[in-house]
Formats: sequence, structure tokens, C-alpha cells
Amino acid sequence: MNKVRHYFRSQAEVLKKEFVASSIVDRSVIGEDREVLLKDFLEKHLAGDSKIGMRGQIIDSNGLSSQETDIVIYRPFGPRFGDLNFYLAENVLATIEVKSTLNRRKLLQALKGVSKIKRLVRDYNVGEAALPPIIPCGIFAFGSGMKVQDIRLEIARYYSSNVGVEKVNWICVLGSFFIKKSGATLNGTYIEEFTTVARGYHSLLPMLTETSNEITKVTSAIPNFGRYI
Repeated sequence: MNKVRHYFRSQAEVLKKEFVASSIVDRSVIGEDREVLLKDFLEKHLAGDSKIGMRGQIIDSNGLSSQETDIVIYRPFGPRFGDLNFYLAENVLATIEVKSTLNRRKLLQALKGVSKIKRLVRDYNVGEAALPPIIPCGIFAFGSGMKVQDIRLEIARYYSSNVGVEKVNWICVLGSFFIKKSGATLNGTYIEEFTTVARGYHSLLPMLTETSNEITKVTSAIPNFGRYI
């Protein structure tokens, strides 16, 4: 095992132990604890000028808004809403829905939350650069009562019933697996599917690389805040 994989495997084991310890101490605040644990981990391991917010709502220049989002990764530039956890879509680099244990109900709940974020549009003055207008979204869970094949099946069912909805970018279950959206053109038709990238305690590294890739795409963009006026 190389040093990079060994390091993030050990970090995953530590994060799992911290979550178990926090849930034993006081289950009444387990929701907040799980978000704080992931926020702390991301702050230590994501590079650049990005910041991490918790339980925020995102607004775009078309007047659409998301529901409350567990983790918002954003750029600390542009207009703010004082101490309120509101974010302009152009400042948002990525979002993460956080669950303690992933089951069918919580998976569908998270997918519905992601679908509302995916309706929002980021508007940039980018010249020749090609930046995605849709916000990247992931789902993170500290455990799962479902096998990876069952999760992929539920994802397929959800999007077959919600045709045209932008899909979640990835799902990470700590200590179990990491799956992500991928696509290919077959006979002139672009087809998206979810593939398993990593299993076991190696799931954290691909989550970080996927998130870092999205941050890199957007940080050079100039937001078109004039659309809000």
C-alpha cells in the first residue's frame, strides 16, 4: 500500500471512531456532530481558498433556492448575508448531504435534496472557459444498512421516475465504498451510470479528489453578480 492510500485509510478509521464515540455520548445531537466531524476533516484536507459552511441555503439569480444543505463548500468572495447561512450560487463550489446511516428512506431524502440544488444555475463571466453551471453535489454517510448494489438500484429507480433531473455526482459511505456518476456515448446516445470506484476504508481519497477537481474548475471563474440586481 502506498503512503497516500495508507494515510487516508488511517484517517478514515479515525473518522469512524470519532463518529461512534460522539453517538455514544449524546445521541440527541448526533445530526450536528456528524456534520461537524466531516466539516473538520474537509477543512484539514481541501486545499485552496475554499471555506466550509454547515446547514446553509443556496440562492440563484433566477430566484430559485435550495432546501437547507448540510455542508456547503464555498468561496469567501462576493456579497454575504451577515451571519445568516445563505449563499449565492456562484460562490458555491460543491455541497454534501450528510447521513449517519444510509437506508432507503434517507437515501431518497438526500437525492431529493440534491435535485433541488441541481435546479440552481451558476452564472459566470468566463470568456472562452467552459465551466459547469450546475453545482456538484455528493452524499456522505458514516455507515449504511444497504449494500452497494442496492444503493445503485435505488438510484436508478429514483432517476427513472424523475427523468431530466440532474444526478448526484457521488456517494461515499465511510469504510464501505465510493461510487460516482460516469458517462459514455453509445451509438450516438450519451448514457450515465454509477460505478464503484473504491471499497472499504479507501473511500475517503476518491471523495477528496472528486471534490478538489470541482473546486479547481471554478476558482478561476468570475461570478456574474449583476444578475441579482
